[in-house]
Amino acid sequence: MDRATALTYVQEIIQAARSENPGIICLAHGGPFVTPDDTQVLYDNTDAQGFLGESSIERIPIEQGVARAAQEYKAAPLRASARN
Repeated sequence: MDRATALTYVQEIIQAARSENPGIICLAHGGPFVTPDDTQVLYDNTDAQGFLGESSIERIPIEQGVARAAQEYKAAPLRASARN
């Protein structure tokens, strides 16, 4: 689901929940909301009161860091004598 569709969907769910219980605390989770910038867009465009990050907070940043480090190691040039 793209972010614009997800924003609409989140807001629809929030409105439905609040029609049943106006005092409910509404959080969003997952989908295209992965980075801190994504969550800011979520807060700017919906009535969500928070975000459940899970893998966005613990897994994805580590994967990105490991991938970046692996690319840096792969980019280090070998001496000509070590390439054979």
